[in-house]
Amino acid sequence: MSFMRAIVAIAALLATLRVSLARQIQLDDMDVRLLWTPSVVLSAADCSNRPDNKDCDGRWWTEGQDTDRGKTVHDTWGADTSVSFSFKGSEFTVYGILLDAGARATVMVDGLNVGTFNCATSSGQVQHQWPLFVHKDMDPQVTHQVVIAYDPTANTAGNRLWLGIDYFILEETDDDIPSETVASPTESSTQPSTSQTSLAADHSGSGARQSSATLIRTFALLATLATLAI
Repeated sequence: MSFMRAIVAIAALLATLRVSLARQIQLDDMDVRLLWTPSVVLSAADCSNRPDNKDCDGRWWTEGQDTDRGKTVHDTWGADTSVSFSFKGSEFTVYGILLDAGARATVMVDGLNVGTFNCATSSGQVQHQWPLFVHKDMDPQVTHQVVIAYDPTANTAGNRLWLGIDYFILEETDDDIPSETVASPTESSTQPSTSQTSLAADHSGSGARQSSATLIRTFALLATLATLAI
């Protein structure tokens, strides 16, 4: 009987816990959580297909097609441009545009350089909603600061390179999700396999989150059965 009472006590305790689970969220390029530098963003009429417009140097502008998420992207071709955001979580993926005149970008997390990515492709075909960079294994209990900065080192005179940011997928910690609830993953675009498959998003972590919630529900069920047995 003492063993059964122990199960009842443990299961009852676990059943009342609220666990820190993760939820997958999307930050579109028009989301207010994204901070663009410089802060004044120009229009497509000002800069799209207008390399002659010097006002677009070192600036962001918006344009887009039906094939872009939300039908918009933020483009830049100049130095000293960046986009930043903060979130509490363990992983993020950058989605954007691949094109023959694609630029490079540097990724900073909490003040540290964690890598670079290249938006250039030799295929001659523009690819939309492409996973450009993924960063994993971040401390899920820390609020991180992420900065994506244009890398001007590949630019040469008369050769402008574009960086196009479409959206981000974040694996965000949610301390308020009840133990019996597991958030559904955000739908993401499916892209063909290329030489950049190492940068593709991996959302396999949802199974682990489901297992945590399932374990707690199992203990709750054991508590009920043990109570009946007593």
